[in-house]
This record gives sequence, C-alpha cells and structure tokens, in this order.
Amino acid sequence: MADDNPFSSSPITEATLHRIPYSYMPINVRVLQRFRVCSYDPAEIHSIFRNSQHLIEIVITTCPTPRFLNVEPLLPITYPPVVHTSLRQLSFVLTWENARRITKIPVTLDYITLPALNEFQILASQTQPLPGILPGTLEPIEYSRIINLVHRCGCDLTDLTFSVPVPVSSFLLPMLRQSPALEKLDIFVDADTAGDVFRVLTLAEGKVPNLKKLRIADAPCRGAVSGLLLEGDAFRAMVRSRLSGDSHLKSLQLSLKTTWSRQDLLIPIARDSPLHDLVKMKEEGLDVEFLFNLEDCLLEGEAFNLFFGSS
Repeated sequence: MADDNPFSSSPITEATLHRIPYSYMPINVRVLQRFRVCSYDPAEIHSIFRNSQHLIEIVITTCPTPRFLNVEPLLPITYPPVVHTSLRQLSFVLTWENARRITKIPVTLDYITLPALNEFQILASQTQPLPGILPGTLEPIEYSRIINLVHRCGCDLTDLTFSVPVPVSSFLLPMLRQSPALEKLDIFVDADTAGDVFRVLTLAEGKVPNLKKLRIADAPCRGAVSGLLLEGDAFRAMVRSRLSGDSHLKSLQLSLKTTWSRQDLLIPIARDSPLHDLVKMKEEGLDVEFLFNLEDCLLEGEAFNLFFGSS
C-alpha cells in the first residue's frame, strides 16, 4: 500500500484523516506536528507515538474493527514503553460509531509517558447528534488509564475539556487534584453530575485555585432535565465563591441547548431563580456569556426574554 501512497514518504507537518483509518492511508509521521487520526488498532497508535517525536497535538478517534478482519486477541498485549517529550495536547473523540462496545481509550496509553502534556480533551463529535454519543460513556478502566497517564507523566495540565458527562468522584476529582496549575476547564454537565461538579469547583474545596476560564455546557436529551437549571443554587454558590478571595476566575461561559429535549424545561425561569444572578455578575464586571440555544441571553433581545422572561 505504501508504494501507491505518496503520503507514506512525503514529509508532512499537519494531517487530518477524517473517517479514514490510518491503516488505509499511512503517512510519514517523522516530522508531523499536528495529527487528527482514526484508528481501530492499539498497536497502530503506539507506532504513531513511537515514530512521531515532533508531534505536539494529536486527536484520536477510535473506530470499529473492519468486519472482514474480525480479530479478537486471546491474550493481553504489552508494548515497549515510549517517552514522547514534545506532545502538548492529547484528545479523544467519541462518536456514534464508537459509543458502544468499543474501547475509546486504547491500552497503549498505559505504555506512553508525555512529560510535556498540558492539555487533555474528551470530545464529542461535532458532526453527529449528541443523543447518539452520550450513552457511550467510558469504562472504569479507561478513566483509570487517563488518571494513571497524568500521574505517570508528572505534567502540569493547564487545560481540560470534557464534552460529555464524566464521573465526579472517580475521575474528575483525581484529575483536578493532579492539576493544580489548571487555568481553563470546559466541562459538560447533566442532571446526574451538575450538583457534584459545582460543589467540587467551589473555591473553598481548594481544587484548581488558578482557574481563570470556566465553560459549562448542558444539553438535556430526550426526557432528561437540565442539570444547570436543577442545581442553580449550587451553581451560584460556586461562581460567587470564585469572584472573591484569592480566586483568579476572569471568564465564565455557559451553554444550554434544548435541541434534543422532549420536555418542558420551565423556561422562562422563575423570578427567584439563582440564575438571575448572572445578569448581576455581568453588571459587576465579570466576563460572562450565557449561550441559550447559541444566542447570548445576557444581552437584551429575544434570547434574553425567552430565558429570563420579559419584564
């Protein structure tokens, strides 16, 4: 295949293989710096890390094994350890195809050390409906794999993104404890996790004291309620704690999408809702944005009236 593929020998610094498994189009990774790759083979991922020592960003989407291969290893496979000293950003993408019965965080992560890593992301595909992706939560061993990677690397994470709900006690807390230098957190909440997330992020808890930018997204699906609306008091307490004392919070962005909701979310919100405090926070000078179905509802206009009610 390499003889028919000009990319297997040509030096490339950036590459995106969108929905094309790497094995179908192997490229020369020796000078690669940014790579978006699809792969079903953990050994392939290991090879990329081993041979691309100039790589600074990689986005990995695991995909199903082609049906004609139907390969299931009978015994656990181990790999030689790899120390990759230049990678700064590591991202994994969840899709409808890999939402069920597919390992999203490959076992090869157990054999890789990334001392320069400062940004980690678990992303939801932007080209597919969210309700089809959300059921595909990671397995406990996959969350442990990520925690162990960060611990083993001894890196200073400054940027974390979780575009799907994650377990708070078993995953988010350990990640925050290992990331005292964290400056930016982008997190998705739902009715099950929102309260715990807000309480963990309260300044008095002592987690991520250097947090400067916080983004919280909520998109209730089907019959679910909004975690942000349900836990408004905990949210307000968390934000207020970050606006006083030794807090470094400079920017707050909220996003609430009702596209996939099948029930009344009690919008406009009640006059005594703690979320009305967002208007006061903006007036007090906080860089705050609240996107309600992609429209900033803290600005006077239709979105404001839809969410907060007309005066």
